[in-house]
Amino acid sequence: MTEIPEEAEAKALRAQAAALRAVSEAGARRAELLRQADEILTDEVKPLALAAAQAGADRSRIRQEARVGTRLLYQWLEEAGFPVRAKKRK
Repeated sequence: MTEIPEEAEAKALRAQAAALRAVSEAGARRAELLRQADEILTDEVKPLALAAAQAGADRSRIRQEARVGTRLLYQWLEEAGFPVRAKKRK
C-alpha cells in the first residue's frame, strides 16, 4: 500500500510534536531547577556570605567558598552597605 502525502505529513507532524513535547518537559525541569538554585542563592548563600564579610573574612575566600562570581559578591556587598571601590576602567 502506497503512503499518501497527507499520511507522510501527519507522520512528520507527530514526530515534531513528540520532539517539542520532550523539549518542553526538559525546559520545565530546567526552569524549576534554576528557580530552586536562585532561591538557595538568595535565601542561604547570600546572608552567609554577608555574615562572613561582616566577620572580616577575606572577600576572595568568601567568593571562593560561596562559589559565586566576583561581580555578584560585590553587588551583594554594595547592596548591604559594605564599602566597595569603583570598578576599574579598561
